[in-house]
Amino acid sequence: MTRENAQVPPPPGDHYLALRGGWKAVVSLTWIGVVIGLASVWAVSRQTGLSTWWLGPPGNGRHLLFTILPFIAPFIALTTSIGGSRRTWQVGVTAGAFVVAVGLFDLSRVTRLGVVEIALGCAGAGSSLASWVGTPLTKRPEQERR
Repeated sequence: MTRENAQVPPPPGDHYLALRGGWKAVVSLTWIGVVIGLASVWAVSRQTGLSTWWLGPPGNGRHLLFTILPFIAPFIALTTSIGGSRRTWQVGVTAGAFVVAVGLFDLSRVTRLGVVEIALGCAGAGSSLASWVGTPLTKRPEQERR
């Protein structure tokens, strides 16, 4: 029996290409922090009476769809990172760009809250981009030797 015959073939599926454990934890915790940060922007906006474009004035708030809009992309990035998809970095960078865009619209109205939103988006995108390092190659090492 040769060494090649003794090797067990890898199980089928795409799980080999999944994001590795440590990177999955780092990116997931970052996106949890982004969601908490956006919730903090919401709370500060209401407590100080400063209205972001997505919340509207305190007395006459925006529709629920606008209110939850900044949270949709971070939640998608969070679920992708928890699942450990190999596309985590792409989804995360896109979600980070979306959060940055939300913050750019607030720069003219409430500058400081807009800066916080932009920083949150950059943190999420940066963490997701860094997770690209933890994403395996598309080929298994044993396939490259053949």
